[in-house]
Amino acid sequence: MKTARKFLFLLGLNLVVLLSLVSVTVVAEDHSTTMEISQRTEQTELSSVATTTISEQTLPSEEVVSTPSSEPATTKEVETEPQTTEEAVEENSSSETRSLYRLYHPGLRVHLYTKDSNEYNVLGGRGWQQEGVAWKTSLSQGEKVYRLFHPDLRIHLYTKDTNEYALLGNRGWQKEGEAFRSYGQQPIYRLYHAGLQRHLYTTDTKEYQVLGSRGWQQEGIAFYGLGAPGQPLPPNNGKLSGKITIENVNHQKGSFDVRISGISSPKGLKSVLVPVWSAEKGQDDLAWYEAKPEANGTYRVRVEARNHKYSRGTYYIHLYYKTLENRDVLVTSTQHTVQIRQSIAEGKVSVQNINSQRGTFEVYVTDIFAPNGIKEVSIPVWTETRGQDDIRWYAAKRLANGVYQATIYIADHRYQKGLYHVHAYIRSANGQQTGIGTQRFNMPFDGLQYNGNYYQIHGKYGYIPIINKKHPINAAYNPGENPTAKAAFNALTNQMRALGFGISYSYSGFRSYSTQHGLYWNYVRQYGQAAADRFSARPGYSEHQSGLAFDVFGTGGGLLAQPNAVHWLAHNAHRYGFIVRYQAGKEWITGYMAEAWHIRYIGPEAADIYHSGLSLEEYFGVAGGGY
Repeated sequence: MKTARKFLFLLGLNLVVLLSLVSVTVVAEDHSTTMEISQRTEQTELSSVATTTISEQTLPSEEVVSTPSSEPATTKEVETEPQTTEEAVEENSSSETRSLYRLYHPGLRVHLYTKDSNEYNVLGGRGWQQEGVAWKTSLSQGEKVYRLFHPDLRIHLYTKDTNEYALLGNRGWQKEGEAFRSYGQQPIYRLYHAGLQRHLYTTDTKEYQVLGSRGWQQEGIAFYGLGAPGQPLPPNNGKLSGKITIENVNHQKGSFDVRISGISSPKGLKSVLVPVWSAEKGQDDLAWYEAKPEANGTYRVRVEARNHKYSRGTYYIHLYYKTLENRDVLVTSTQHTVQIRQSIAEGKVSVQNINSQRGTFEVYVTDIFAPNGIKEVSIPVWTETRGQDDIRWYAAKRLANGVYQATIYIADHRYQKGLYHVHAYIRSANGQQTGIGTQRFNMPFDGLQYNGNYYQIHGKYGYIPIINKKHPINAAYNPGENPTAKAAFNALTNQMRALGFGISYSYSGFRSYSTQHGLYWNYVRQYGQAAADRFSARPGYSEHQSGLAFDVFGTGGGLLAQPNAVHWLAHNAHRYGFIVRYQAGKEWITGYMAEAWHIRYIGPEAADIYHSGLSLEEYFGVAGGGY
């Protein structure tokens, strides 16, 4: 796979700062904002470069790539052809050329390149130091370099790849057309400083050499400009070089660092790759690591036996450079003997993504060390409120990066808020179960919210309306019967008729605010308000106004009272998404006397509420009772 070189510009004071040709890290990797332009995929996605685990046999070009072998490793250098321009060119007349100027901002600590002489002069009076002509560029010949701008990231991107230009134009980048040309005999060299995280471009071979000894990494020829070729650079006469050193060895867990120093890559350097595998299991545990740059110009990789199936013994370590030509070239190799003395499993448990509205949180088990293998990871959770009477064991699922995760719903813990206990266990392949960590945290829950018509709470499968004497419904809310609830009610009552129960086709469903107003005050006149409040809702407090509540009638015309029918309804309504809303002995929390005929549509979570034995208020932990 071949991709064109890229140019990345950072906008400072609404200006373009040339930072990178291939990949740029805008801020330190440990900080919150990181951007890399990766060429690990043909489409040139804008994403961080991740560790790859591909077989080395798939690497391109047999002429420059050597496949790792399990033979004893020796340090060696790989010959590469000196990089030259495609053909000699002559400088055009002044009308066909343009000077590209360089400026430096000591505050921003960045260089800026521009062919706009007016911009060069204006910035010279605004804190930028003018450093003269960097090189000259052709206006009509050579490869076009296109510019894009990302308004959110506030950066410019320069690329010669027309496919990339078109692709990014559909992904939030603004296409700004041709910027300049890469053409001529004069090499433009690139350097990178890992501490400053800045790129620098120069035609001055002396500057290139001096900076190379002062913490800057020499990355070879980036592109070409018009002018004399200049003095050739002598890095290793066109050879690549690098040294592998093994450091920070941990014999307990079988981990070690690979440090890369003495790096030289005359054809440029996109990335440093370190494939590692064990002799014990061949290349079935092969993992490709991308080394991370350090401030002193070295690169480093952390290798852990857990990423190699906990193999012991000899590990093979190869060093590859990915050049600016997008080729992976073997540089050298070595071996290391790995010991694993620890046999006890361990890991870290963390609680993340706490959602106090929905009543959920996620448990992650990371940094797992399990030399005897992992059969399953289990996460028991319970609340402090009533001890372990609500304990539930969750099976964690394995994510692609080896992390295990489980989503916890406090609905499974009676919607309790407050102190939660979270433990994690690993069951090894041999059946042994080991506790690897615990967490305790306070779970907030303020899920009840008013949506303008009624109060609602987020259950397992969606929002559930809560309507009782503490939570009224908007008088203007007039939805009619809920079609989903009505279809479920028909299915329920049809089944009861099929079973021989005397169920009338008449029922009491949706009631408007005005209908409930008349009904309630009629009861008040007959029985007094205290008595009426026990069995009839005041207008604006009735579940019937939501279109989700139904009163079941018997064939005699009255409310359902036949004992066997009442019993069946109580134990089967949840199969159709309903609960019997007002249970015996719950008046203190529901606010109403027992009503075996009044059912309320909930949906899938009705089964959870039924099996809990709780009222709706108890199950969701919301206030109920009197007005």
